[in-house]
Amino acid sequence: MSQSPIKIRLKHLGEHVGISAEKDGQVQWSNAFSADELDGLMEQLGRFRAALPEAVNPQIDANARIPTTERPAIAMRDHGAEGFELMIRHPGFGWLSFLLRDEACKVIAAAMLNRDPDGA
Repeated sequence: MSQSPIKIRLKHLGEHVGISAEKDGQVQWSNAFSADELDGLMEQLGRFRAALPEAVNPQIDANARIPTTERPAIAMRDHGAEGFELMIRHPGFGWLSFLLRDEACKVIAAAMLNRDPDGA
């Protein structure tokens, strides 16, 4: 006899987000999370996802549908020999930070100035 899968349900509740787990149509667990609690949960999920043996694909699939954020807030910090920190704000995921070495900065700058997404 096979077990029925657990279904995760999400619901916007004004200033909170409800998350519940259902099995066979019955709620097994539910909770409401504030924005701060969701930030912490997403950070933990990101760490767990990064540790899974099946890595995030290093190449973007040609047919991928990636939501675009127009005019995101951007912040930068120079870390000297360590590199350059580029922080970009996503409205749902918050601030994402990337420490870029000099070579990566040069490739990005050249690609943007030459309007070449491949950096060639």
